[in-house]
Amino acid sequence: KGVLRTNSSIEVEEIMEKANIPAIATRRARDTLPFRSKLNIGYTIMGFGVIPEELQKFIEESDLIITLGLEEGERTSRMMQELSKNRKIIHVYQEEPPYGETSINNDKIIEINTPYLKQLLREIHSKLNYKSKWTYLEEKIRELKGKIELELKEYAYKLSDQKPIHPAYLAQAIKEAVDEDNIIYTLDVGGSSSWAELYIRTNKPNTILTSDRFGNMGFTLPAAIAASKVKPEANVIGITGDGGLLMTLGEIATAVEQKSNIKIIVMNDRQYTMIKNIQRGRHKYPPFQVDLQTPNFAEVAKSFGAYGIRIEEAKDLTATLQEIVEMKGPIIVDVYTTNEYESYRYRI
Repeated sequence: KGVLRTNSSIEVEEIMEKANIPAIATRRARDTLPFRSKLNIGYTIMGFGVIPEELQKFIEESDLIITLGLEEGERTSRMMQELSKNRKIIHVYQEEPPYGETSINNDKIIEINTPYLKQLLREIHSKLNYKSKWTYLEEKIRELKGKIELELKEYAYKLSDQKPIHPAYLAQAIKEAVDEDNIIYTLDVGGSSSWAELYIRTNKPNTILTSDRFGNMGFTLPAAIAASKVKPEANVIGITGDGGLLMTLGEIATAVEQKSNIKIIVMNDRQYTMIKNIQRGRHKYPPFQVDLQTPNFAEVAKSFGAYGIRIEEAKDLTATLQEIVEMKGPIIVDVYTTNEYESYRYRI
C-alpha cells in the first residue's frame, strides 16, 4: 500500500522490466500495477495472509524477496514473515515495521526505513545492472493469469441461471461491462467487496478505493462522489451491499446536487450476509440480528432525483450494465441477489 501512497507505481514497474523481476501485489494494493503487465503475477486475492497455491510456487522458486511499502495492517506481512525462514527478505517500509518486534531477532530480514520510497526506487533504477535468469517467466505468468481468470469466469457462469442473482455472476458481468483503462472502483466492506475484489481488474494505480483497513461500512457512495470530483473524466463505479448503502443513503442527494457521474451497484441480499456466514461457519452460531428491512433502492434514487433501476433477472444483467456504464450518473442499480452462498475465498 505504501507504493500507492507515494505514487511510486511507475518506478516499481520500470525496475521490474529492467531486471526481469516478477511482482505480486497485496490484496489492499491490487491496483499498484497494471493487471495486463507481463511481469505482474497478480495479487493475494484470498486476503487474510493467504496466497493461492499457484502464486506460492513463484515465491518458492525465488532466492530473494523484496517487499515495498508493506504495512502492518496488511495481513500478508504475517505470511512474509513465515516465508523468511527459508529465504532472505529485504523489506522497505515507511512507518512501523509490519512484522513488529519479532523481526528484530530474524537475521533473514533486512529492514530499510525511509520516507523517500519514490526517490529510493529511482536511485535503484539508475544504478541497476542486473537481469534475472528466470526462464520462461512471462509465459508462466500468462498461463497462471489465464488459469485464474478462466476458473473465475466458469464459476460465475455456472451460477448464471440461479435465482435470485448470484453475486459471482454479478461481479463477472460488471467486469465484462467496463473499460479497465478508464475506471475507478469504490468498494464497501462485507460480502459485496469480497466478490468484487475477486473479479475486477484495473490498469492504473489508485483506481480501487476501499475502506477495507478501517472496516467501516457506507464508504462506497461518498467515496464515489469524491472520486468523480477529482477525476471527472473517469467512469466511477461503486459496488456496495444493501447494508452499506443504508448507512449513507442520504448522500444520494449530494450526488444529485453535484451532478456526480457515478454508478452505484447495490448487491441487495436483504442481510448482513458475510456476518451471517461468519456466525454459522467460523463460530457455529445460529444467525443472529443479520436480517435487513431494505427498500427498493431504485425507487429511493428516483425520489432524490437520480436515475434508478432494479434488476431481478440474471438474463437482464449483462445488457443492462453495459448500457448503464455508458450513461451519465448519478445512477443507482439495485440488483436483487441471493443471500445463500458459500464464500469463494473460504471454498478455496
